[in-house]
Amino acid sequence: MTGDSEVDEGTTVPFPIGYLADAPITDPADDRFRRMQFAHRIADTIADRPDPTSLVVGLYGKWGEGKTTVLNFIEDRLDENEDVVCVRFNPWLYQSDSQLLLSFFETLASAVEQTLASTSETVGKWLRTLGTALGTVSVGIGIINATPGSALQSLGESLSSVDVQEKRKELEKLLQNAGKRILIMIDDIDRLDDGEIATVFKLVKLAADFDHTAYILAFDQQVVAMALAKRYSGADNSGTSFIEKIVQVPLELPPADPSELQAMTLQSMTAVLTLARIELDDADVNRFSTGFGRHLGPYIGTPRMAKRVANAIEFVVPLVAGEVNVTDMLLVETFRVLFPTVYRMLPAKKDALLGKAFDYGFNGATDLVKAELEPLFEGLNSKDADHVKGLLRGLFPRIERLYSNYHYGQESIPGWHAAQRICAPGYFDRYFSYGIPIGDLADAELRSFLRQLHEQSDEEAADALDTLFELSTPKRVVEKLRPLETTLDSATSRALVFAIADRSDLIPDLLASPMSGFTSPFGQAAMHIANVVTHMPSGERPAVLRRIIEHSASMPFALDVLRWSRVLSGDDVTPEARTLTPAEIMELEVALADRIATAAAEAPFFLSMPRYAPDLYYAWKSGTGRTTVEDHLTALCAGNLENALALVRAFMPTAWSMETGMSVGSQVERNTYDSIAGLMDPQVITNTFAAAFPSAAVETIPEDTSSLGVDERIALRWALIHRVVQAQTVTTTTMGDTDESPTSS
Repeated sequence: MTGDSEVDEGTTVPFPIGYLADAPITDPADDRFRRMQFAHRIADTIADRPDPTSLVVGLYGKWGEGKTTVLNFIEDRLDENEDVVCVRFNPWLYQSDSQLLLSFFETLASAVEQTLASTSETVGKWLRTLGTALGTVSVGIGIINATPGSALQSLGESLSSVDVQEKRKELEKLLQNAGKRILIMIDDIDRLDDGEIATVFKLVKLAADFDHTAYILAFDQQVVAMALAKRYSGADNSGTSFIEKIVQVPLELPPADPSELQAMTLQSMTAVLTLARIELDDADVNRFSTGFGRHLGPYIGTPRMAKRVANAIEFVVPLVAGEVNVTDMLLVETFRVLFPTVYRMLPAKKDALLGKAFDYGFNGATDLVKAELEPLFEGLNSKDADHVKGLLRGLFPRIERLYSNYHYGQESIPGWHAAQRICAPGYFDRYFSYGIPIGDLADAELRSFLRQLHEQSDEEAADALDTLFELSTPKRVVEKLRPLETTLDSATSRALVFAIADRSDLIPDLLASPMSGFTSPFGQAAMHIANVVTHMPSGERPAVLRRIIEHSASMPFALDVLRWSRVLSGDDVTPEARTLTPAEIMELEVALADRIATAAAEAPFFLSMPRYAPDLYYAWKSGTGRTTVEDHLTALCAGNLENALALVRAFMPTAWSMETGMSVGSQVERNTYDSIAGLMDPQVITNTFAAAFPSAAVETIPEDTSSLGVDERIALRWALIHRVVQAQTVTTTTMGDTDESPTSS
């Protein structure tokens, strides 16, 4: 099956075991984006720097680009250097400014005490005292209504006092004598709220003037600059200017190689498919490569994004393996991660994406579908919109006509269903539910059912079909069987059509529109059997159809199967492609007529199943001739008003409201009269009505019949049509006599 996952029947797809953790790299062997060399250059520059003054390095990069990985590599490099002490501090771990300040100086004090001689204890104690003072003022800000700026300014003045200067010199001398430099690395600054970001930068500004110390601040420059701008003047460049006052050496994180990012994503996908024992054919590999390479791959801009895509795929595959087209699923899930806002709108655009409006044939269909899809592209720049359109055109071929002259019609849908494509109406919802929607039937259940059919008895097969109906609905089961008509072997086909016929009484025949007989599950199931039988060996077909006609649970269903088999054997079908020969059709018509006759003896069809009565009576006539049917109906309706009315009602057409589309009451039409007259003498009905309703026996029918009952109005309408027909018959006969040539003597 093209594009379908080749999952062994009866096996369970292993649950993923290799999710890519969204964690920074520590092992140089995993450095596929070449961050280590960059990190080592930074580490060596700091370690070898002869200038003792403090240094603040800014490491700029967007979320997920690998800033923390670079910090890990820097720390790992400096572990080899005894003269540099690395201190990691993550302000994101603390819930308030006071906790942040206290923790920062506690971290710094611990580093000093562990690095320097015991004489550093007083310096460590002083650092803790300073941190406590800063934290106390930070907490007190809200109480005394002081601003963080003024509070920290006062503390900054304290740092300039004689005592503080002495402690600072003491710390610097200790570091100098020990030949040590302390490197404080602060990460995740861009994850803080605006106030916390400002606090961190002021803290660094105040504490970063100690000699023999250095700082590396890792953050997204744009995010932090915007936060600082909102916190202070609000000018566009004020945040950047603030950063420039603190950061002495700004370094942009080198971007990851786009091809390497895509390769990382594809390798992860391949590993997932291998684990799930799923293989793609060449056509699907090419289709995926086109969609991913052209429209999705360029948006995987960071290692974190690559991991998110890979993890999304790994999570979804076990949930839907064997139930969707794997190529489509890979593309849709990648699209979900990269364009989440557009993805969330897709389910509401189902009809437009599937091109349903194109099936109605009206001129404005293209404009209608285009307008329906337009909201998907709102808010996207032209480049992004083009990529989204390009991907959707590949996933949903029927919208291709919006952008080119290439059209896909309904004839493509069976193939899409067979391939479990998202553009197939029966599969669309699965791509957004991560499973089998309520009322749908898992393909695995259907495959299991079909695989076992030829090994089961007729009753076992019918019971198995019952189970499918219970798991889903008869309608959905029939919908999923229809695309498989040409793919089944003879033994499976035979068992399947018998099972459907044996449970045909469970298949609803919906009367919801003028086309219901064609589109209802009942009619579709009959068509399915006729098509399946057509692909069986010609010598088997008559016996298979005869068994269905004689034993199907629903007699009208048997009639429908024969009707469609007759269509597939008509004059417009080439002789070699016809299902049955004329002689075989005649034999089946006789078999059906025998069954109808037996059932008619038990109860009149116009009472027991009025909807099907016309077709059943005419099928009876086709198999045995008019006389038997006429005798049967005459015996039932002559002098029996109830039966006569029921018979006429059964032949009255169903009318449909143009406003609501619902069926409404109708009346006796000429077609009603002619149809009954094709089975029996209409005079029998006329006489029965005349005996019951004197108004139906008079020559003139009253113009206003609104005061009469429904039954009497039916009788009057019948009588009127009967007189018209009789008059036409007399006129035709008279004209025939006049035109007839004299007989030669």
